[in-house]
Amino acid sequence: MNDHPLKVEHHNTTSDGGSIASKDYEDRYFQDNGFDESKEVYIDGNDLEERWESFSGSCFTIGELGFGLGLNFLTTMHCWLKKERSFNLDYIGIDKKILEKKNLVLLEEAFPNLKKEINIFKECDVVGHNGFECISIPDLKIRLILVTEDVQKAINDICISNIDAWFLDGFDPKKNPEMWTEDVLKAVFDLSSSDSSFSSFTSVGRIRRALLENGFEVNKVPGFGTKRHRIVGRKFEKNKKSNEIKKIAILGAGLSGSNLAFNLANSNIEVDIYDALDDLSKGSSGGPIASMYPKFSLDNSPRSKFLIASYFFSLNFYIKTLGFENTGLLFYGSDETKDKWISKILTLKRDDLFELLSDDKLEDLLGLSQIKKALHVKKGLFLQPLELKKKLLGHRFIKIILNEKYVSFTEEKNKVEVHFKSGLSKSYDALAVCTGKGLKDFNDNLKVSYGQMAGISNKDLFNIKMPLNHQGYIIPKVNGTNWIGSTYEQSADFKKENIEEKVKLNHAIFGNKDMSYEIQDLWEGERVSAKNNLPIASKIPGAKNIYCIGGLGSRGLSYAPFLAEIVSSAIQDKQIPLGKEIFTLLNI
Repeated sequence: MNDHPLKVEHHNTTSDGGSIASKDYEDRYFQDNGFDESKEVYIDGNDLEERWESFSGSCFTIGELGFGLGLNFLTTMHCWLKKERSFNLDYIGIDKKILEKKNLVLLEEAFPNLKKEINIFKECDVVGHNGFECISIPDLKIRLILVTEDVQKAINDICISNIDAWFLDGFDPKKNPEMWTEDVLKAVFDLSSSDSSFSSFTSVGRIRRALLENGFEVNKVPGFGTKRHRIVGRKFEKNKKSNEIKKIAILGAGLSGSNLAFNLANSNIEVDIYDALDDLSKGSSGGPIASMYPKFSLDNSPRSKFLIASYFFSLNFYIKTLGFENTGLLFYGSDETKDKWISKILTLKRDDLFELLSDDKLEDLLGLSQIKKALHVKKGLFLQPLELKKKLLGHRFIKIILNEKYVSFTEEKNKVEVHFKSGLSKSYDALAVCTGKGLKDFNDNLKVSYGQMAGISNKDLFNIKMPLNHQGYIIPKVNGTNWIGSTYEQSADFKKENIEEKVKLNHAIFGNKDMSYEIQDLWEGERVSAKNNLPIASKIPGAKNIYCIGGLGSRGLSYAPFLAEIVSSAIQDKQIPLGKEIFTLLNI
């Protein structure tokens, strides 16, 4: 059993130049004319292109059991891209093994007609980890949610029953029986939307009967190629899912609120975002610099899975959607605890993500220092929060209202009335509260701590090329200044000597222990975190359309985009890109 989300299983494939097969299951992933098979069995078997023409919802959701090498997803994308769509596509792919770029190379050789779609997929930079991995392609209105788990656990962990079409594409039931159990097939029905469909290459009697008993209408139709039969089916119920959220208010224009505003605006929802301060550069999210923090847990706990899912989703959002640069990060084992953490990370054998650097390679990144070895985290970045917020809030569907302090809100029927100190009152379809320590009004498990960062401007010192984490951190120069941090203090009565110790530590690391220095700039702020060391992203208890995000602590940059994705999904009745167990832990 894997003991960490990044310790994964790989597809063990063999290929004769055309057909690609699994050595583990002794079965082909698809026939030689796999594209035609995928199109006929799954796209046409679910009448997708015809249903898309008349679909009136905001998001169409496909679930696949047996994601394999991703051919059905690529075929779906191929059909989806034939014309502009007015709604979004969610694709949930379940498999026990991760997809790798070398698998896509095999597909590229076998299916040159899918070259465009394969290149798009390659650009998504799929990490490959156990649990839920969310890959967003907003320009194409596509979101891929890969769930890498045993099938029963994976399907039990899906949060919302909104799947409009199923691709039941596990290996032969005799060779892959766990994919075709009665419990799995019951969950397929339970997770289906009111007018869902399914299609499958198989026509095995017990599978057909199980689907019938669970409530599907099942039909046997001609099979593909040399196969005699396959099955398709529909679920018919009266209730239709709908999306009524057209305009929303967000309280708090920090990292959480700004990311949520951007996410919702990208779904064509009008957003009014309010902040009690008169400038976006003020407040806890107004620091001069911020760096991602990839200090993952060393176990396989729900928190560990969340940290990894959030970190890599957020990183890809910054790079792929907003255009920030991947710089990478360094971790120095400056004490026994950090040294053990680095050693454990290296045992994961994820050379695509981590490497141990020493000697000349390290000197090239840091210059002369006392550090003899450090962990290079290949995916990570730092940025200026104000620049980030301006990018996020520049969307045409977002209106910024500053210097407005909310007093209260009330909810009646399908509307939320928000009242402000100035006397302003406005009505919205939904409300999101992202007010930092203001969430303590709803949750007394939140705690506030405080911290300082010091700005040092010296052209001859700290000419590093990427952030260095140790007992604190130091960031490469931005506008001639290195920022060093951060202290952890229990009150807002800041002690300058605490940040001075951090500065002295960095001088010592870089061989300048006795050098005099001057702190040119000082930033002070607060962090809000929850006592279970997980953030909050949920509906407020007892409310219908009031949500909240908070408790990000010192990981705001690594959390905010993913939490925004979670809450935006909840608001729009889209699939939650996180397992049910972890999502429950994020409730306020």
